[in-house]
Amino acid sequence: MAKYWEDGQFYRFKVLNHLSPAVVVGIFLDYGNTEEVNINDIKPIHMLTHQPQYSEYEGEYSQGLCFSETKLPKSVG
Repeated sequence: MAKYWEDGQFYRFKVLNHLSPAVVVGIFLDYGNTEEVNINDIKPIHMLTHQPQYSEYEGEYSQGLCFSETKLPKSVG
């Protein structure tokens, strides 16, 4: 989850690249926009104190997503 700069709300977010130790580039999954986000504005969903915002629309980035509480093993090779 990452905070969107325009409204200060948290949305589902996937980190794509680290620009520096303090800034990442990622995509807001429900909306499809790519943004630079301060690392301090990224939180695991279980740490949020309020319900995150979700899109009413099904975009290409929100289709086929599946979430689990189980940690996946590290890839080998």
